[in-house]
Amino acid sequence: MMKILFLCAVVNVVAIFQVRHLSKAMRSGSDWIANRLGLAAQGSSSPGHGGGGGGRALGMGNANVNNSMSPLGVLAAATTINSSPITGWVAGRNSPLSRWSWLDQLEKRNKARGLATEDLRAAAHATAFDRVWLATVARDGIARARRTRRGRTREAAFAANNVAHATGLTTGIYHGLLMAGMSEREARLAADVEVDIIRHADRESLASGHLSRVLAAHKHFERDAIRNPGERNAMARLHGLEASVDRYRGEYSGGVQISDRLHRLGYEYLRNPEEAFIGSLQTAASGPATGGSLTLPGGRMEPVTANEADRLRQWLSNEHALRIQAATIWVAEDPTDLQRIRVLRSEIDRAAMTDQLQAGRSITGAVSLAQPDIVRTRLPQPNPTDPHEHIPLDHLRAVRFRHR
Repeated sequence: MMKILFLCAVVNVVAIFQVRHLSKAMRSGSDWIANRLGLAAQGSSSPGHGGGGGGRALGMGNANVNNSMSPLGVLAAATTINSSPITGWVAGRNSPLSRWSWLDQLEKRNKARGLATEDLRAAAHATAFDRVWLATVARDGIARARRTRRGRTREAAFAANNVAHATGLTTGIYHGLLMAGMSEREARLAADVEVDIIRHADRESLASGHLSRVLAAHKHFERDAIRNPGERNAMARLHGLEASVDRYRGEYSGGVQISDRLHRLGYEYLRNPEEAFIGSLQTAASGPATGGSLTLPGGRMEPVTANEADRLRQWLSNEHALRIQAATIWVAEDPTDLQRIRVLRSEIDRAAMTDQLQAGRSITGAVSLAQPDIVRTRLPQPNPTDPHEHIPLDHLRAVRFRHR
């Protein structure tokens, strides 16, 4: 192989010198023709310009005297040799006379190593494919937002929620939203809101990850709604809360049918959540088929079968999600109404309590949204004569029967 490369290099060098001689001969012939035409035009009677003579025509100067290779020609020849593929084979890298040819060769060698297999060649475009996929996911989020209500900031929040849900990460949200058609300001604001929700949701150790995000989103929204009601950041927080609630509602979308008696027992718990009720419900659901007895407020007991207890347990999770979504829609109609925000807070707090108790965990301050301090916040307090929170019935019915 080396012999062949050496011979090819020799042939290449010989060819260059042959071209040099050919060029010299062509220049000499061109000068001769030009001189003969000049002599013919000037007439052959002048001394020293005879018919067969070797005189020079006027203006020809010393043409054909210095036909040796000029410095520019030497450079051209060197460039030709340097850029020749044969020289590259002999030297082991392309353009060996170039200053950074070794670095270029090293880069190409690494690139060739990275494209050695079909999987590596496909992985070379993986980042670009991921970006395109994230943009598609973000557009799906925009479409999800438009099914209920339009608005650029709201659509950006739902798109950011979609991307975070699909990837499980916060990276990629910003560029995904940009590729989906959002402006830099809209994408940045929505990404910041979603990042805050995800980071703080990790501290809200609930069994339901979606409910953890709802709890974290409400804390951020409530803070901005009290400090700067109706402003851009507060509205962005509200839309981030809406997106999280919509995702949570999708996890517990209903479908459990229970009897009127179980309905009554379930609503009695929702109005007055107690750990004893959930404890007896868990025992009955996981016990024998005959079930057990539910512990109601006041120490009353209600017998249920294991199947009834299990269905009631699932119905409670679904009903919490439904009530939170209805309350969120009510708040979105007037985000400056602190009474509505307080009702939503209570619904989320009850759902978190049920989630913790069903998982056998204790209620802590990190996962609690107790009624606020009347001195430190402007949120209204519940009516002592009617401590139960009230969501408008039309909102509850609309969500229950999917009119909204």
